Amino acid sequence: MVPFGDAVIQTDEALIGSEICEELWAPISSHLKLALDGVEIIANPSGSHHQLRKVDKRLNLIKNATSKVD
Repeated sequence: MVPFGDAVIQTDEALIGSEICEELWAPISSHLKLALDGVEIIANPSGSHHQLRKVDKRLNLIKNATSKVD
């Protein structure tokens, strides 16, 4: 049995979490819970090689996600 879900890695300097790409698009994203649980660095491999010129949209999603938990 392998558990699925959010994972958090604790180092001496920080708590690091990860979420999947689709989480940035969801109204209630896992980064909200991660931040409330004290995670300081949240990685999101938000990549899509199928759509060009998407960097501005990605940056806006990241800024909005950050402003929710700042």
